Amino acid sequence: MNRLQFAISLLMALFAHCHLWAEASRLYTSDRLTSMVITCIAQDSRGYMWIGTQNGLNRFDGYRFTPYLYSDTNQRTICHNNVTTLFVDRSGTLWVGSPKGLSRYDMATESFERVKLRPGNLPEPRITQLVQLRNGQLLVGTSGFGLYALIPPTRKDGRWTAKQSRRYAHGGTDDYYTAIHVDTHGRLWKGDNLGRIFCYTPQGELLLKTQPNCGVPVNILNGRAGDVVVVCRNGVMIYSDALHQTFKSTTTNGIGSAYCTRDNSLLVGAAHGMMRFGIPDTHL
Repeated sequence: MNRLQFAISLLMALFAHCHLWAEASRLYTSDRLTSMVITCIAQDSRGYMWIGTQNGLNRFDGYRFTPYLYSDTNQRTICHNNVTTLFVDRSGTLWVGSPKGLSRYDMATESFERVKLRPGNLPEPRITQLVQLRNGQLLVGTSGFGLYALIPPTRKDGRWTAKQSRRYAHGGTDDYYTAIHVDTHGRLWKGDNLGRIFCYTPQGELLLKTQPNCGVPVNILNGRAGDVVVVCRNGVMIYSDALHQTFKSTTTNGIGSAYCTRDNSLLVGAAHGMMRFGIPDTHL
């Protein structure tokens, strides 16, 4: 395993409040990041690892970190140093969410474009998560401002067009998105700040509404054979292709983030370290 492959494997297993180190010799440490509190991790189309922290964004090439920080005098920087989410779309573009809005990375200039979601001088919302639909649109979940659709550029200026989406609103529940996911059938899953989980058809029809009493959902992932894994602050649930809950495991450790490995293990970052769950095959 080469240096970058090892770093990728290790980084994908690390979450908030975890220090970074490698096998016998020190490969990289928290003092080489802009912050030791990691909030999110992504890998772009060129293989670079991007590590979001509470104080800046970092790119890792297998040997060194390159920091990217907010500047109020440079509009080509990220919107805020507290990185809340990272997302790489199907074209390989990196998107960076923050408490003050959304940024898009420009590979050609190695700088960022700040993408406005709200019109005029209205303050930009806190970004929680992003997903991409089959038609290429991005859905941007926010904390308190609902869901926004970003339409890919069709004009020569290459700008994305933002509009607020009410397609997945249900009974006034469209303000807070703590987790968002599109499953293998194109259905949209959503978690909110009250600990509720929703599932909608691509057309916006409500299929599932449940509150499993496991705290606020922090991530929603694909599991085995069409299953969906919902990770909450205090538990993990699995929903079958038919939207039945087939597995539930609770904890009091305060889960903050999660990652599903290729061997169908679930790595979760919690208040007291990292935990590993074997995702059961509910189809046996």
